[in-house]
Amino acid sequence: MVNVQPFRGLRYDPDVVGDWGAVLGPPYDIVDAAQTADLKASSPYQIAHIETAAGDDIDAASQTLRDWRSSGAIVQDDAPSYYLHEHHFGDGPERQVRRAIFGAVELTPWGDGVMAHERTMPGPRATRTALRSIVGADVSPLMAFVPDADGALAEMIEIASQLTALYEGTDPTGDFHTLRRIDGANTVMRISNAFANDTIYMADGHHRYESALASIDDRPGSRSVLMGVACAGDPALVVGA
Repeated sequence: MVNVQPFRGLRYDPDVVGDWGAVLGPPYDIVDAAQTADLKASSPYQIAHIETAAGDDIDAASQTLRDWRSSGAIVQDDAPSYYLHEHHFGDGPERQVRRAIFGAVELTPWGDGVMAHERTMPGPRATRTALRSIVGADVSPLMAFVPDADGALAEMIEIASQLTALYEGTDPTGDFHTLRRIDGANTVMRISNAFANDTIYMADGHHRYESALASIDDRPGSRSVLMGVACAGDPALVVGA
C-alpha cells in the first residue's frame, strides 16, 4: 500500500526560458563531464545547472534555483496537481510512447510499499542527500512502475492523455516529451485511489530515494519524493542496457 498525492509543481515558464525541450536533461548519472558542460552551455536555464551539482557547487545550484524563481523562469502551480509525462523515443516502426504519472510519493522504508532491486553506494547517496537538503526541492523525478492489476491507473492515464498539453518539446538527445497538468478534483481523487492498494517497483532512482529518506525531516514536503510512475502493462515500459 502506498500513499501518492498531488503536489504544487515547480515548472518552467517558456515565455522566459524559451524552448521547453532545450532545458530538459538526463539524470545526473548518465552524462559525463563533457556532456554536462555542453548541456550547461546550451542555456542558462538548463536543468543540468542544478541536477549535476556536487560538492562545493551545490550552494551555487541552490542560488540558481532561487534566482530562477525570483525572475519568473520557474513558476509554481496554485493548486495541488498530478502531471502526465509522455516520453516519445525510438525511431521509425520502433518508436514508442511511455506514459507516467508524476506525483508525490510518501517516503517509507524499502519493502513497505516501495520495492528496490539494486544496492546503492555511499558516495552518490551523500551527494544526492546534500543536493536535496540544500536546494530544497526534488529536481530529478525517480522512475517506477506499479502492477495496476485492475487497470485503474491505466484508465486514468488514458483520460489524462486527452488534456491540453502544458508543454511539448524535443530534448537535447532528440526524444520528444509532453507534459499535461491534472487538477480536476474528481480525477485527482481517482488517481490517488488507484495507487492506494498497489505496490511501487523502483526502476531508476535508488540513490535518490535513499537520499530522500535521509533528508526526510529537512523541510515541509520532504516526507514525500517526486516520482514518475508507469503501469507495468505499458508496452513502452522497456529497460535499456
